[in-house]
Amino acid sequence: MEKKPTKPMTPFDEVTIPFELTLLKLILPYTSAAKEQTVWILIKLMELKNTIRFFKHPEHIQTTLGLTAQSLPQSPTEILDILTPYLSPEQTQTIEQFQNVMNMMEIVQMFQAETASDTTGSASPDPENPGSNPFGTFNPADLMMNMLSDEQKEMFQMYQDLFSDASDSSEQPSENSAT
Repeated sequence: MEKKPTKPMTPFDEVTIPFELTLLKLILPYTSAAKEQTVWILIKLMELKNTIRFFKHPEHIQTTLGLTAQSLPQSPTEILDILTPYLSPEQTQTIEQFQNVMNMMEIVQMFQAETASDTTGSASPDPENPGSNPFGTFNPADLMMNMLSDEQKEMFQMYQDLFSDASDSSEQPSENSAT
């Protein structure tokens, strides 16, 4: 029998699901069909009981799950990296494609910012106008968008809007500090 690659348990599941329940879940498909449904319900009830017990002690939640200010993701890319082990291979491939496109966009933006601030004229095609865009009216982002399928374009646009909203909100000072 071919063994499928296993997905890791989430940190929350590792804390709330004891090893015995995990073993029971693994053995359950080999039991009689008549008892299987009842045992599945019992397992889920035991998981719920452990979850309720876990949340009765909120002071331990961050330390138990290993959450500290240093361990929290600082960017959407870091969040995607954390989620990747829990995704299917197809979902992982989609995320990797998205990250590659985002990396290309960052490079293009850095290049455009560098050429816009270049006052020496060395990278400029127009010696009369040192700050002119070497791409002219060509936009590399448009070229990349033309390479994507309609579904990828929609997802790219959604993530681009999400990231721009996140960066806009992080750049604005908080309203509470204004008082």
